[in-house]
Amino acid sequence: MKLDIKLTDTTSCSSHRLLLCAVFVFMAFSANAHAMSGYDENTQVVVSGTVKQVADRHPSGFKCIVIHSRHKNYKILTAPAWYAKKVGLNFHPGSEIQVVGSKFYTSDGNIYLMARSIKSLDTGRYIALRDNRCHPLWKKYQGKGASCMKIFFHPKHHKF
Repeated sequence: MKLDIKLTDTTSCSSHRLLLCAVFVFMAFSANAHAMSGYDENTQVVVSGTVKQVADRHPSGFKCIVIHSRHKNYKILTAPAWYAKKVGLNFHPGSEIQVVGSKFYTSDGNIYLMARSIKSLDTGRYIALRDNRCHPLWKKYQGKGASCMKIFFHPKHHKF
């Protein structure tokens, strides 16, 4: 009885699979990052209305303002709550505002706007939330002072 055993190099096959998986993961995260940026200039609208409700914490992590305009309610996603506080985004029910934002619908039919800017029609105060390329202004503040080195390394605990 003769046994033919053929050995194959599985490392290159595994490497190709690993590379392919990495490419798919990268693509998925890139698509998700684009979706999470949430701003599409093609759907940009201007809506004026009366603030009905303010929620400091929407499930998205953004401060959410509900306004009523022309027989419709719009949920306005503004910015992360910490940034909204930083720029003084503090509208109250009854305030009249104008929002420039990217309009989208959720699966349950709610109308949302991802805000680019908000203007108080009561005071004239203007708050920009995105730059001229629609990138969130709060991005430049994220990550400052929060690096891996700062988390895992503290000079007080190490002697040189």
